[in-house]
Amino acid sequence: MLEKSAIVVAHPDDEILWFSSILNKVDSIIICFLESQGNAQWTDGRKAVLYEYPLENVHWLEIPLAEVFNYSEWITPVDSEFGLKIVKNREAAEKYKENYFSIREKLNTKLKGYRNIFTHNPWGEYGHEEHVQVFKVLESLNGENDFTLWYSNYFSHRSYALMMKNIDRICSVSNSLETDRDTSRNIMKLYIEKKCWTWFDSWEWPKTEYFFMDGFKDRKKEHNVKTLPFQMINIKPENNVIQKENTIFRYISKRKLKLKKKISSFIK
Repeated sequence: MLEKSAIVVAHPDDEILWFSSILNKVDSIIICFLESQGNAQWTDGRKAVLYEYPLENVHWLEIPLAEVFNYSEWITPVDSEFGLKIVKNREAAEKYKENYFSIREKLNTKLKGYRNIFTHNPWGEYGHEEHVQVFKVLESLNGENDFTLWYSNYFSHRSYALMMKNIDRICSVSNSLETDRDTSRNIMKLYIEKKCWTWFDSWEWPKTEYFFMDGFKDRKKEHNVKTLPFQMINIKPENNVIQKENTIFRYISKRKLKLKKKISSFIK
């Protein structure tokens, strides 16, 4: 699973949030976006992080953000070739489309020879349009290249509908992998110091995480996965606090009976 492998993420800090367990195990970490026209502090901070990043295997594509967060309809999400349909800002939608081709062109060169690619899941973890876009790019490249595509097991209430639209494409689950909290916290401190940490300060990494193998490329093949472990991010909008400590969502699929059950449980 980790032979000739790379992590590909949308934004700086995504690599430690969703891929902590394999940060020090992959050959390369590729971060697509850098500049934010709407937030000069993030731009300056990310450029500073770029030069002080503690891991040597990180590569930055330095593509400007399209600024499309929350510009799609997450209650009834609509897929597009470029990620999700952007419905709230025409100019941002055009930039989003341009970024798809920019990311694709750069990754097509960067990923030559890699056998395992880890990236955002098709529902964008907690629900981010640019996470979905990076997945879509890699999905398209996977049709032309011989690599295995893996993605994270995180989701939130916001991304639930899109997750359920894509859940049947999962064909395999990795073993449980222990997160590297020490390395992740150290890098988090760097992002905070440079004033470009975009997530919650209260975030705590789970003890373990899983990765799903994408099976869409071989969708005619029988998928035998019966239980899927998900990490649920419980965001409380009223106080902007995240609660994710011990929550895991397990999806059980019995395809022959066309019966789907959803079970929520707590791991202590």
